[in-house]
Amino acid sequence: MRSDQPSKVIVESVTDESIAIEVKDLSKVFKLYNRPSDMIREFITGSSYHSEYKALQNISFTLKHGEVVGVLGRNGAGKSTLLKIIAGVLDYDDGSYSVNGRVAALLELGSGFSPEYTGRDNIVFGGMCLGMKKEEILAKVDSIIEFSELEDVIDQPFKTYSTGVKARLTFATAISVEAEILIIDEALSVGDALFSEKCFKRIKEIAASGVTIFFVTHSLGQVYELCNRALLLDTGKLVCDGLPRFVGHEYEALLARDRSKKAGKNLQQTVLSRGNLDASATKNIDAYVKQIALTDEEGDVVTTMHYGETYGVFLQIHYNKDIPRAGVSFRLETPSGLVVFGDATSLQGINIVGKEGEVKNYVFKFRNVLAPGQYLIGGGVVEVFDDSFNILHVIRGDALLAAVGPPVNGLVNLECEFEHLMDLNKI
Repeated sequence: MRSDQPSKVIVESVTDESIAIEVKDLSKVFKLYNRPSDMIREFITGSSYHSEYKALQNISFTLKHGEVVGVLGRNGAGKSTLLKIIAGVLDYDDGSYSVNGRVAALLELGSGFSPEYTGRDNIVFGGMCLGMKKEEILAKVDSIIEFSELEDVIDQPFKTYSTGVKARLTFATAISVEAEILIIDEALSVGDALFSEKCFKRIKEIAASGVTIFFVTHSLGQVYELCNRALLLDTGKLVCDGLPRFVGHEYEALLARDRSKKAGKNLQQTVLSRGNLDASATKNIDAYVKQIALTDEEGDVVTTMHYGETYGVFLQIHYNKDIPRAGVSFRLETPSGLVVFGDATSLQGINIVGKEGEVKNYVFKFRNVLAPGQYLIGGGVVEVFDDSFNILHVIRGDALLAAVGPPVNGLVNLECEFEHLMDLNKI
């Protein structure tokens, strides 16, 4: 189907009832014109006056019912285009897709809302634009108003609302749709901080109920906390599909590579590995992490951290060329990918020097105050410049470490002390 044909939604029959969304070789090309008149000239003459932008290139994946999947990628990667096609509001050029279940899409908050009507009236119109019947949305008006916390202004014209208040009402309306598949395009952070937290909690409740959620975000934290799977798009291509932690690492490496390209200087692009690199892969790297491990106070490698004891993150770096200003770092994260803590020589104002052929050992020491649980360590080596840095190699651990100790309310124990102040002036 060409992009200049009328839009239509192809919903193929799904033989596997466990499948919610199936995408096969989906492609989308946008025609770009220098001026509006070129479209008319092209239509009249039959000659081409446009360039083409490939927004999506042969995208394929399958989502099962109950999955919560985040889509990551830089601006222009094709994320929003993909969601709009699956939601049925944008046409495509090649391939196909199928959906199995009622879909609700939060693509552009405010669709169907009129500035002249009151907030209450807009709930009705907006809900109908989202596919609900009038009777259905009328039955939910009170709960939508309650969730939006706009009881005092709900009968005022929508145009009098601030941008944040408008977002609160449109989001509250959108999530009231009872759907089997929820598609969200960067709409998880609306309104003020408290309301944004409330919205995210509501999305987590929807996910826990078994609804399939497919959403675009730039927040790795949201993906790690909410998703059981993630996709990474870059320049219209699907480059990674898998566990959120792995896809998040690839996204960080992609950002680092783009940073290197922009910096110029004929820099080596970032290399990401899970575990140690194969010997054949180390030859063209300026410097790389040869080994990373957790050690105890005697320097022995361990996998268990006891509360209150001192441990070290040991990094062995191999230099394949002279690096007059190098830096090393480490990161501790949960199995889902949430970063707990990290440190770097650059943050401590320390400059290290690497000579070609050298292998150097470094260690970051810390006192364990972590909550009991499982963790992963990773690290990296960078080349530092006056105005920037270039990440050479990032290693992400695939071996779990265990922290043992007293229960903690959170991820770390700040070892707080409680005191009853008798002197009211002593604060």
